[in-house]
Amino acid sequence: RSGNQAAPPVCRRRFGAESTMAAGEQRSAAKISSSAATNSSGRPVTPFWKEKYERDARRYWDIFYKRHEDKFFKDRHYLDKEWGKYFEVQDGENMAILEVGCGAGNTIFPLLATYPDIFVHACDFSSRAVDLVKKHKDFRSDRVNAFACDITSEQLTEAVEPSSVDIVTMIFMLSAVAPDKMPLVLQNVRNILKVSTAFTPNYEPPKCFISWMSS
Repeated sequence: RSGNQAAPPVCRRRFGAESTMAAGEQRSAAKISSSAATNSSGRPVTPFWKEKYERDARRYWDIFYKRHEDKFFKDRHYLDKEWGKYFEVQDGENMAILEVGCGAGNTIFPLLATYPDIFVHACDFSSRAVDLVKKHKDFRSDRVNAFACDITSEQLTEAVEPSSVDIVTMIFMLSAVAPDKMPLVLQNVRNILKVSTAFTPNYEPPKCFISWMSS
């Protein structure tokens, strides 16, 4: 890999988190995605409406979080069991994590409670979701940097120091990105990752990822 085509390392095994969430959260995420892809009759939306949904996606997510606040998704208290080895910190070391698509903080706050030595950058498409994170009872500005960002078009380096993050997590976020924008997302993530670090989607990367990574 060379130049701008280099991608961050991806943990390619199918994490147990996917099967853990299958009974509840995965169905909820699928319901949100399918509702945007089909109309009330169950038929695929027309190109006009598809473009409109993509163009106004941020507004729709703001409405979603205004309606549901932090009550739609449950806190992910199982992550220390599924990904625990990635968050182990040696004495005296600090670890920086970026959660892309942080929502109301269902991933970051369980992690912060379990691992007292980590610092979390948390971003979301929806500014209303970021506001919910900042209003959370466990939010501390010395441990969390929460900000709104569309990583398909905005640079993470505007809010996160380049080459400063150890782990990037994207739970049910990457699957919502249009395939033609996925390389841009990965490059954006790569810019803030340290060398020899991990990028952990919650599912097996699609063929377009693997093809792009090996090019």
